[in-house]
Amino acid sequence: MDNQTACAVMSASETASDFKKSFICANDDLHQALLDSPLAIFVYVFGVLLVMFIVQRAAKPLPQKKNKKDKEDKKDL
Repeated sequence: MDNQTACAVMSASETASDFKKSFICANDDLHQALLDSPLAIFVYVFGVLLVMFIVQRAAKPLPQKKNKKDKEDKKDL
């Protein structure tokens, strides 16, 4: 079984447009760069932690501030 990339397959295709070929080749280059660099893992972990923090902050109820009028009404009861 040949281990060809999508870029090699699309470049050999006569029916694919030049835009499609360049897009697939750019995608393959980006994918290979992400696999070779550990920076992608750090960015992914940072993104997950950021989303977790935002969800946690959104799940907390807002503190209720009481007005002076509300306190006076409760004293009258």
